[in-house]
Amino acid sequence: MTKEKLLKTINSGEIKLGDIVLKVHTLDDGRRIIEEESIKKFFEYLTNPSSKQASKEELMNLGKFIKNL
Repeated sequence: MTKEKLLKTINSGEIKLGDIVLKVHTLDDGRRIIEEESIKKFFEYLTNPSSKQASKEELMNLGKFIKNL
C-alpha cells in the first residue's frame, strides 16, 4: 500500500465575478483549485438571467486563473 501525500494550501484568494465570489486555492504541488461550493454558485450564476453581469476585468481575472489550472 502506498502512502499518498496530503496536499496543503499555500495560497488562497477570491475571484469576484458579477454578484458572486469564487474561493480559490493554490496547493503545494502547484495545482490550483476552486472550492466545490464556489463551483455550485458559479453554475447557478450562469443559469440565472437576473445575475449581475461580470465586468471585463472580472472575466479576465477568471480567465487567468483558469489558464493556470
